[in-house]
Amino acid sequence: MEWTEAVIHTTTEGSDLVSDLLIRCGAIGTQVQDRADIAAANREQTAWELFDKDLVSRMPEDVLVIGWFSLEGKKIRKTLEEQLAALKSQAGEIDLGTLGIDLSNAANDDWAESWKQYYKPFRIGNHWIVKPTWEPYRTGEGDVVVELDPGMAFGTNRGGGRRRRTGPRDGVWHRHA
Repeated sequence: MEWTEAVIHTTTEGSDLVSDLLIRCGAIGTQVQDRADIAAANREQTAWELFDKDLVSRMPEDVLVIGWFSLEGKKIRKTLEEQLAALKSQAGEIDLGTLGIDLSNAANDDWAESWKQYYKPFRIGNHWIVKPTWEPYRTGEGDVVVELDPGMAFGTNRGGGRRRRTGPRDGVWHRHA
């Protein structure tokens, strides 16, 4: 199935309003790309264990809200233009930015597999390895490998939360042969 990807240029302040609007217009999901979310990585926080320092410089100045539609591009453009104009008139003093619209086609096949590039094997504690079924991993002595095929149900575990919650269990689990 072919999808239409709509990218709306807005501001941090307007991103939630635009995301909601896209869902109300029929988007199956949205994504927000905002430099302000990454700026927190420059502060001392445990949630940003792995961080590409050049990421912010590669991001656009505008906040981008991306939505995916099963509708034809011409039809969704007209709907979005009308709805964004109405939103702008109702926003009062909220700065929504330009509300520019970029449309492109996205094949379903791209989505079905592209998320896998971010899901990599990771170590929990000293002996536990969690890895997706499609990724190779060379085990070391004493390693216990847990293979998952999660679909798109789980994140990439790049934040530290799960690692902090599971790490201390090394002494509790025993390997049974």
